[in-house]
Parts: sequence; C-alpha cells; structure tokens
Amino acid sequence: MKQITSLRGLAIILIILFHLNPEHFPYGYFGVEVFLVISGYLLMKSLQKQQMQIRLGEFARKKVLRLFTPVAVIVPLTLLAGMFFLDYTDLATASSTGGYTLIGAANRFLAVIQSDYFAQDSSGNPFLHMWYLAVTAQIYLLFAGGCVLYRYLPKRAAASLFWVAGIGAFLWAYSYPIHNLLQEIGLPVWEQVRPTSHYMTLPRLWEVCAGILLAIYPPL
Repeated sequence: MKQITSLRGLAIILIILFHLNPEHFPYGYFGVEVFLVISGYLLMKSLQKQQMQIRLGEFARKKVLRLFTPVAVIVPLTLLAGMFFLDYTDLATASSTGGYTLIGAANRFLAVIQSDYFAQDSSGNPFLHMWYLAVTAQIYLLFAGGCVLYRYLPKRAAASLFWVAGIGAFLWAYSYPIHNLLQEIGLPVWEQVRPTSHYMTLPRLWEVCAGILLAIYPPL
C-alpha cells in the first residue's frame, strides 16, 4: 500500500503542476490516467478481500452516494455564487453542467457541447472538473456489473472479460492516432475517424481494466 500511496501522491503532484503551469508541465494531466489504474486495482483488491461477494445496493451506497452527497451541497452553493461572478452565458452553461453533475452525467454533457477542457476560455465553467466525478461514478457501476459476472462465471472466463473490455477500450481510445498512422504508411484504412472525447468513460475503461488485471495477476 505504500507504493500505491506514493503513486497517488505523484499523480496529485502532476495534476497540480499541470493546472498551475500547463506550458511547462503539458503532460501533467496524465496523473488522471494513473488515478484510474489505481482505482481499478484497489476496487478489485477490495473485492478479493470480501471473497468476491458484492451486494450491489451496499456498493452503490458506499461508492456512488458517497461521491454525490457533498456534490448536492456544492452545486447549489456554487451556482448561487455564480449569480454574482459569472456572466449570463457562463452561468447558463454552469447551470446545465451542475444539473448533469447531480445525476452523474456531467462528462456526457460536456462532450455533447464539445467543451474543450484545455481551452483558456473554459475557466468560466466552475463545474468543468466534475467530468471526472461522473467518470468515476460510471466506472463504479460498470465494475459492479462486471463483478456479478466475475462471481458466477469460471474465473478464467471472467478474467478474460476484463482483457477483452480493456483491449477494446484501448483500441477505441486510440482509434484516431492508429487510423492516422496506418494512413501515413499507406495501409488501407476505414473511413475518417473522429478523436474520442476527453470526457467520456468507455475510452478510459482500459486504464481501469489494467488496474483490475494487475490485482488479478499480480507481478512476481
């Protein structure tokens, strides 16, 4: 666990440095990816300690509701403050984002409106960072469903589901650069591919699956 704590600390430092000075630390946001791998690892380790027994209702209460209880207070208070500090356009966007935050879908809303997380003019939305909260909640729900299969299927077959999900999510997440690379070297490729959204959950699922598989198959 000391190694996990160290990795968490490193991830936090990378994220803070990125937000303080993105020009000097342009890849600091990779700390988010580290967090997702750690989340997958810790989720599976926790389940293994419980001897693979999971009650979906209790899991939702401890994980998802714990995330959104403080949010139910933060969102209205932030919007109240926004009435004094934000212009009409930013307040409208913030209100919509806040509403979707409360139902765990802020990332979906930001992807639909094509909000650029890395743009300088995105600072007017105080709920921009809530995309990660939504991703975390959605990963918890997907993990709970996967654990039900893991309990009832043969262990090798169940573990292979995480392999398939991880590899599929990885190919989806990097379909755009893979497409461009194949195109550059002259190989036949499919039609034009759009880059995956920074906010969406499924393209990031491979990182969680990587952590889960590290827990299932610990390195020697």
